[in-house]
Amino acid sequence: MIKTVTVIPQSPRLRRAWILFQLKEKGLSFTALAREEGVSPAAVCVAAQGRRSRPLMARMAQAVDVAPGVLFPEHFNPDGSLKRPARSAQRPLKEQAP
Repeated sequence: MIKTVTVIPQSPRLRRAWILFQLKEKGLSFTALAREEGVSPAAVCVAAQGRRSRPLMARMAQAVDVAPGVLFPEHFNPDGSLKRPARSAQRPLKEQAP
């Protein structure tokens, strides 16, 4: 028996193509997912590249039978919880007018 090992690309562009391929294998598309979720196809496409959208990341992961943390590891902790977005160190203070 041949064992198939699936490696999910980490590059956003390649991961998007991988997700689209997996969806097409199941008779789905970004447009179909967008329709189901009530968003634009562009929103799904951008989320597939790793742009933070928890509902869309979860839906895509479900559609391709992978945990969201496996599909988008840059957005999830090892326990599966969503990482908090990094904040900039500190905003520069505005100079006050004399």
